[in-house]
Amino acid sequence: MGIGRRRPLRWVIVLLVLVAAAFFGANELATSAAQTQLASRAQSATGAASASATVGPFPMLAHLLGQGTVPRVTVVLHDVAFPVLQSTVPGLPHVLAQQVDVDLRDVHVSRSELIRSRKVVVTAIGSATISVTVTASGLSSEVGLPVTLPGAGRVRVSVHGLTAAGAFRIVDGDTVELIVGGAVVSSVALRKGNLLPACTMVLGYAPGQLTATCTMTPVPASIVAAMAAS
Repeated sequence: MGIGRRRPLRWVIVLLVLVAAAFFGANELATSAAQTQLASRAQSATGAASASATVGPFPMLAHLLGQGTVPRVTVVLHDVAFPVLQSTVPGLPHVLAQQVDVDLRDVHVSRSELIRSRKVVVTAIGSATISVTVTASGLSSEVGLPVTLPGAGRVRVSVHGLTAAGAFRIVDGDTVELIVGGAVVSSVALRKGNLLPACTMVLGYAPGQLTATCTMTPVPASIVAAMAAS
């Protein structure tokens, strides 16, 4: 009698293991597909050299099918060109940001499109935080001169053995100006396409790099459109 009772229990355990394995497999496939689609859209919207996306937390498929939302989508873009509005450096049409991070929260997705066509169709986003990072080595390559960023918004440029000191500031919300000797020598607009619209930036500093960050709530329709299905 004891053996007979154990057999159904054994089959139930086996069945549960198979169902769990199938769900985890489906979740991995869905997560990989979603990340590929979102990274591709972000890259197309900004002209970045490369892009990657992370969707979370685990399990993404349960969030999507149960609530139609993803708590967080993080996109990392590399080498995004931002237009130079003014510069004393000849032949400098843009400045490359070595990394742009786009942190999206409470991302709403169409469940019907996900099931029917396996497409991640973004319909709304709760909040978006954008961080644009420029490094000293990247600036040196752009201007063709040694540039150092010691921190606290300071910058040093070496020309023919002499060092000129300057500082950064934000004007008009999202334009970064480089000030040397009290004069504006360069200004760059930190906006690019639908995914990176105009917003109020705050500068942050670390040795060797400068980061401008802004958070948007509510999220502009242009960002939703950039991350919607292509």
